[in-house]
Amino acid sequence: MSVLSLSFNKLSGSIPYELGQLYKLRVLQLPNNNLTGMVPTQLYNISSLRVVSLITNQLHGTLAPDFGLALPNLEDFSISVNHFYGPIPSSIGNASRLWKFSIGQNSINGPIPKSLGNLNDLRIFAAARNPLETKSGNELSNIINTLSNCSNLRTLGLGVNNFSGLLPNSIANLSKVLSQFCLSENDVSGSIPVGIGNLLNLQIVSVYGNMLSGSIPESIGKLSKLEEIYMYTNKLSGKIPSSIGNLSQLSILQLYDNKLEERIPDSLGNCKRLKQLHLGYNNLTGTIPGQVFGLSSLSIGLFLGGNQLTGPIPMQIGNLINLGLLNLQDNKLSGGIPETLSKFQVLEILSLAGNHFEGTIPESLNQLKGIQFLDLSRNSLSGQIPKFLGELNSLQSLNLSYNMFEEELNGEAVYLGNLYVD
Repeated sequence: MSVLSLSFNKLSGSIPYELGQLYKLRVLQLPNNNLTGMVPTQLYNISSLRVVSLITNQLHGTLAPDFGLALPNLEDFSISVNHFYGPIPSSIGNASRLWKFSIGQNSINGPIPKSLGNLNDLRIFAAARNPLETKSGNELSNIINTLSNCSNLRTLGLGVNNFSGLLPNSIANLSKVLSQFCLSENDVSGSIPVGIGNLLNLQIVSVYGNMLSGSIPESIGKLSKLEEIYMYTNKLSGKIPSSIGNLSQLSILQLYDNKLEERIPDSLGNCKRLKQLHLGYNNLTGTIPGQVFGLSSLSIGLFLGGNQLTGPIPMQIGNLINLGLLNLQDNKLSGGIPETLSKFQVLEILSLAGNHFEGTIPESLNQLKGIQFLDLSRNSLSGQIPKFLGELNSLQSLNLSYNMFEEELNGEAVYLGNLYVD
């Protein structure tokens, strides 16, 4: 037997040690079962193994110290979503054919061995959600230097570990075919190196949840294949680089919860594939560029809340007909609520709270048939509370508090059924 594939069954119990007698076995696939116990040491006797996939089980134990020596023909080793622990054995550098090493969501600890840099064919190194660590201030630099030797590396997943230290300039030396770089939710500090612009094949960069500071380099605009940027919850400052407008493939931009300042660049209007723009909870000022409201591609959400934005919402906002979430709360926006919001046929969440909006609630908002959450609180809205609010069948939460409406909200004025009203 050369192939044993029993994925997506309801197998339970331990892996039988008798499998070690299948000396010609090349492929062992047992993912997505309920297997428990340790991997039998007899499996390390099958030197012909090329693929071992044990992901999403309840297995535990350590990786054998002679892992790479015992399995020299191994190409794909995937054990993510289990309970393995202990270090990555340094012998991994002897598994010279290994192209995929997926160990995410376990309890594998210790440093990343330097011998990993011997794996010239390594394309995927997925080690997120482990307690892997750096033990000295410059060890993160050593890790990046090690991985720079993996010239075919396409996916690097190191998120949610215990890495610390400065983000080194040597990330510029990582594989030129690298498409995914994830170092999120660690304890990494320093600035984003200008050299990130050398990684011309990057499609996803995820460094959120660290302590990165300084400005986002203009060189990020060189990454023409970039589709997703996750840099939120850091200490980034300065202005949003206008070069982001060069990223014609960009679909998700999340920069919220930083210290970014100055105006939102007009050039964002060039990102015609943008589905989600989240710039909330920064120190952004000025008016919202009209070019942003020309992005009809926005569908997941536009979140600009928690800034210092001023001026009115232009009527062009009605161009965002595919938008599911609009949050402009806690700014200094003024003027009236645009009638063109009625064009948002799929809008589910609308929050304009905590601004300086005035005038009445437009009657045209009765067209928001999919609205579930509507927050217009803490403004200067006046007039009567429109009765159509009680006819929006999807509406679950309505907050109109701290305005200047002429009448109390009561059963005679507006029937709101089972709505929660604050």
